[in-house]
Amino acid sequence: MTKGLGIVTGRFGRVALRDMDTSLTTHAHAHCHVVFKVAGPDQHFTVDGAVLPLKADTAVLVNAWQEHQYAHRDDRERSVFLALYLDTDWLARADRPFSSCARPAFLATPRIPIS
Repeated sequence: MTKGLGIVTGRFGRVALRDMDTSLTTHAHAHCHVVFKVAGPDQHFTVDGAVLPLKADTAVLVNAWQEHQYAHRDDRERSVFLALYLDTDWLARADRPFSSCARPAFLATPRIPIS
């Protein structure tokens, strides 16, 4: 069962800390989405059919209205994720480079390294 450990909402969208041991069905939403693994074993997200490992040194990026899914690996314990749901109107107003953030290919790659 997924446990919401905390959520903050505002004009920017929302930020959620989730403790998960169950899958999420394929879905899409109006927000740009950034997902970080905070604790637990490595997992996988699927973005537009591409299976992407999510580890402590990567983040998964999802464009607005892009299909994505979390498929929990049954052989793994719970993982904790920090998910940013960024409102595209707010992001577009924040700075000129983000003005096209609601377009399908705004985030050019679905997975990036982080340090």
